[in-house]
Amino acid sequence: MENKENRINEMFKSAREQEPQLSYEEVSKRFMTSRISTITASNTRLEWLTGLTLVVLGAGFLSWTFFSEKKEPHYSISYAAEEAIEVVEEEHVIRREYSDIPPQSPSQIQPVEITEMPVAKDLEPVQKLQWQPEFLPEKELQAEKPKQPGEELPEIYPFPKLTPEEKEENQKNKAKMLKHFTKGRNYQKHGLAESIDEKKYVTIPAGEMEWGDGTLQMESYRMQYTEVSVLEYRTFLFDLLIQDRKDEFLLAKPDQNQWVNRLGKWAEPMTNLYFSHEAYDNYPINNISREGAELYCEWLNEEIQKRYQIETHPVRLPTQEEWIYAASAGGAQFPYPWGGPYCRNAKGCYLANFKPGPDTSAECVGAQTLDGIYTDSLEVDSYSADGGFFTVPVQSYAPNQFGLYCMSGNVAEMVYFGSDRSQVGTKGGSWGDDSQFIQINGKDPYRGKTEASLFVGFRVLVKP
Repeated sequence: MENKENRINEMFKSAREQEPQLSYEEVSKRFMTSRISTITASNTRLEWLTGLTLVVLGAGFLSWTFFSEKKEPHYSISYAAEEAIEVVEEEHVIRREYSDIPPQSPSQIQPVEITEMPVAKDLEPVQKLQWQPEFLPEKELQAEKPKQPGEELPEIYPFPKLTPEEKEENQKNKAKMLKHFTKGRNYQKHGLAESIDEKKYVTIPAGEMEWGDGTLQMESYRMQYTEVSVLEYRTFLFDLLIQDRKDEFLLAKPDQNQWVNRLGKWAEPMTNLYFSHEAYDNYPINNISREGAELYCEWLNEEIQKRYQIETHPVRLPTQEEWIYAASAGGAQFPYPWGGPYCRNAKGCYLANFKPGPDTSAECVGAQTLDGIYTDSLEVDSYSADGGFFTVPVQSYAPNQFGLYCMSGNVAEMVYFGSDRSQVGTKGGSWGDDSQFIQINGKDPYRGKTEASLFVGFRVLVKP
């Protein structure tokens, strides 16, 4: 090993001592000449291989063109079968939704092999499905024809089917309502004005009230001491059914869906129970249109005439002036019916059913509100601090000096505006309004509205 290393060292030493035989320029020239020759030879071989490849491909293409059979393009069997299953599954859904044909389960569908593309001219035209909402009877989709006199109303509404016992009970309730008009002195001798039950329809004495820059003279009239209750309105509606006045029933029936529309799904029990369950008989009627309230007054007038043979129409909705005069006890109590500027008395008790806001300082609030709702914490809701989570019984809180209950709050009460009673609105505010709206002269958030509302009801005026 040492001899080899010594020999290699001697060779490197000898090479360093020898003079160069060629210059740098000559060595560079010889290297470039050798590289060009190598590249030229490589290109020649590449061109030869490329030409040979093209000749082979061309021959193969000509052979396939002239000697193979012509075939139509087609799907692969696997792809076609998958597509066929998708189509049948879609048909399964369509059948289930739009026809009575029993649907075929997708697991029972056999794959269909498609070997050729179907020709367009052989396909049948696709018919568009005519969608119809399932929640409407088919006859409702047809153009409504004008109803002819004496023609029966189409059964598009599930009218209540009253039992004989329910009809008898309703007749008793109606008799009680009518008896209030002849409970006093003999109406045939002294007239209807002197015979009306003072406890049901309190007397509003004649007097005067400041109105704008002047004074308003008011005549005497009667006003129901409470708002019209659910029981009274239901008696009216059921009597329409008993008399087969279904068209008027449809106009006057309450829209109980307003509970859910305004409050959400948690209010569904109110939708189902408020108008029908006896627990709410003494609560104020709401969710009715102004037309329904006016039909109630007309019905009551008709029944008075039929029962007592009196040609008069004493029952109606009050005007704005009549309502303010009664609520303020003849113009003596403002801004609220109890006279003070506050909504609580000296004990801290709220004096009306409205929206007081979260409050735990009221000493009169118990675990159970006036409307039967239990509240765990008054800090998380804006309604129950006054004792009512929504509406409360019509004879709640203290009455005003004329003996009228809930002239502020509970439900806003329908009135007429204008000397000709052509304008509509409400007074008194509701259980869903702030304190500024339940003042006697408070702003009316329902001015001009005639449709059913969760916050609007009415009380009647009697002026023989």
